[in-house]
Amino acid sequence: MAGDERRLPPSRGFFVAREVVVDDLGGRTNRAPPNTDNRRTEPPSRITERPFTAPANPTARRELPTRRDDRAEGGRAPAEEVAFGSVVAKRAAAAPPPPPTSVEVQRKTRIGRLLDELGRCGPGADSVFLGAVRALDEAGLVELATGFPGLLWFDRRLPHQREPRGRDVSPIASLFAQVYPASRAAIVSLLAHDDAEIRYYAMLLVDDLADPSLLPQVAQRAFDPDTAIVRRAVGYLQRVGGAPALEALGAELATVLVGFGNGWARKVRAIELLASLRHPLGLEALVKTLDEPDATLQANAARALSALTARSHGPRARDWAKFLERNRSRPRVEWLLDALVEEEGVLRDLAAAELLALTGKDVAYVRGADKKQAKAARAAWEKALKR
Repeated sequence: MAGDERRLPPSRGFFVAREVVVDDLGGRTNRAPPNTDNRRTEPPSRITERPFTAPANPTARRELPTRRDDRAEGGRAPAEEVAFGSVVAKRAAAAPPPPPTSVEVQRKTRIGRLLDELGRCGPGADSVFLGAVRALDEAGLVELATGFPGLLWFDRRLPHQREPRGRDVSPIASLFAQVYPASRAAIVSLLAHDDAEIRYYAMLLVDDLADPSLLPQVAQRAFDPDTAIVRRAVGYLQRVGGAPALEALGAELATVLVGFGNGWARKVRAIELLASLRHPLGLEALVKTLDEPDATLQANAARALSALTARSHGPRARDWAKFLERNRSRPRVEWLLDALVEEEGVLRDLAAAELLALTGKDVAYVRGADKKQAKAARAAWEKALKR
């Protein structure tokens, strides 16, 4: 028996329904129900039933057919329809990047060949390529830096007695040194590279060039995770920047210690740098660090204060605050001269070593000297400093 089939209102094509009329005795009938609401009936039609299948990925993109209204002026890419649950949005796809010009293609090809040649270049043979490197503009030199350091003439991972000059690291480093300052932008980019090995060899090159205009970039390397880079950077600031650069770095380190939002590791590095710089600017910040709840920061700050002053008050902030109040306006050399008459021999030895490093004057102080000998050494240093 065939049922009475009727077409329902449009249902977005997801499902269809079949209506069957049942008589009073439970049997099927072909009679249609009465049209009680005077609606217009449609003749039966053949209905094809098909199940609804949900898409496997409701957020999947599908590219719409290209239509004239889908393209803006200039011939942009066709629009995309993106579904987020039940919301469907249409957006224009990003335009592809423009193809490289013939000049760029030629430059990339030329630099690629140059890098290949430099990869086989031994020490002293790089002068053959000096003309080709001089012919590059700033953008070309920056692109050449993508191959830095290249073939290494010096590898810091291998045993060595001392580090060479930066220009003796590799052929690219040698050529960058010879064409400097044209290569300055390329070298600055290398100092900020993500790879620590590249930053290290770039720092060697910068140290060799000794350009004061690079002081701001080198100061950032004072916080580098690589300790060898930090050592080079601090030495560069002392040698090239002098007192102004050290004062600026000391002020920045003090800000790191007392400022908000600086992490634990950054504060530890700031304490280490203040201890190595031995600059009085960090004294007050180090004393404030003793109030930190972290025991490691307290211990590191106490050690840095001892190296700076040749005193030993441990992590007791109150004692260090008294020392700061008495000696804030005095030069550091006077702190050290006073420390030569301290009761503890370790502090006398520390003061003598700091005075020798600070003044460069040797008064024949013997490590482990008693208090009487230390007083004699103090008088000799005072006499030498007055000359």
